[in-house]
Amino acid sequence: MKIGTYLDMTGLGEFKLLGELPEEAIDIHVHLGSYFKLPLLGGINLTGPTGFLSNLKYHVNQVKKYRFSKQNARFQLKGMDGLLDVGLLKTDMNGSKSDMMYLLTSISSLIDVDYPSYLTEKPIALRSDIFLSIIKLLPKFSAILDQANLSNLKEYLAAYTIQRAIVLPIETGVYTRFCDATLDVCQNASEVIPCCSVHPCQPDIEERLRIYKSKGIRMVKFHPDFQGILPDSKEALYLFDLCRSYNMTVQCHVGWPGKNLHLSDPKYYAASIRAMPNLTFILAHIGLSATDATIQLAKDNPNVYLETSGQPVSGIVKAKMAIGAHRILFGSDWPLYHPAIPISRVLEAFPDTTDRCRVFRDNIRELIPV
Repeated sequence: MKIGTYLDMTGLGEFKLLGELPEEAIDIHVHLGSYFKLPLLGGINLTGPTGFLSNLKYHVNQVKKYRFSKQNARFQLKGMDGLLDVGLLKTDMNGSKSDMMYLLTSISSLIDVDYPSYLTEKPIALRSDIFLSIIKLLPKFSAILDQANLSNLKEYLAAYTIQRAIVLPIETGVYTRFCDATLDVCQNASEVIPCCSVHPCQPDIEERLRIYKSKGIRMVKFHPDFQGILPDSKEALYLFDLCRSYNMTVQCHVGWPGKNLHLSDPKYYAASIRAMPNLTFILAHIGLSATDATIQLAKDNPNVYLETSGQPVSGIVKAKMAIGAHRILFGSDWPLYHPAIPISRVLEAFPDTTDRCRVFRDNIRELIPV
């Protein structure tokens, strides 16, 4: 069933790309490992790159190391909260190739592929195939956690002739270890470009960024909701200022599908973006449901780029009309969406060959060496 100019749905959660990418395309938004952050339950991070005991030992050692450092009370509380960020479940970042079950398109009846969200907010017809799909999915949940591994990522890149991908770790807590684990996995993989992440409340944030920069890393991932901190807080501003001094681009999560955008509402980014005109901000998902406000930030600030994952064709076209193709970047948010979906949307939004090349590869090459 053809559901887009360049997208065909061949079965439940199965999609086929009908168009071709420009040569040497680059995906700037993929992940390894799994994150399940539950802020309402005290910020418990359910998954991690290593086992529970290993993460707990690492955290306790870090608390001992920095317990006498001069930090404010808020940091001390963050450090204690981090006892919950020890990874109760272990995810395998190396892994082995397997048949992918994409989390956001496995149950295609629940997904409106032309809506900028993870799950549609529109009325859902309660058909029997939905319940059968859910029942089929549940036993595979633990396996799905391990699908975001390097072997499957390489398979995705090869299948869609994407030259390279930028891997985004998210340091969800003050003492979590997703970044170093990601760097270890990526160091011998020529197909991937590792990004780094530091929690804004980490006590040795400047030293960590210096080390990452010395390793050639040029992009930092910031996720206000997973990291539990506002983009205009003094801690986030300090992180951004360090990134500016080290000439590192910041890729930021912005928005959610519904009306409650939590800490990643684009309005919280405005002050930081204005205060750092020499720092490049990449705003992910074009803000999801906060499309207009996110695009306005890009219109008002030439240091802002927009990333396409999670947006329908209409949202991407709106961004193109506002700022042109030269500040828009292709990202898939792999392994959440089936990759044919975000690729097809960019192909449809940019019929011009030159614009496609800019979005799929040229713009990111101008920002960082890839």
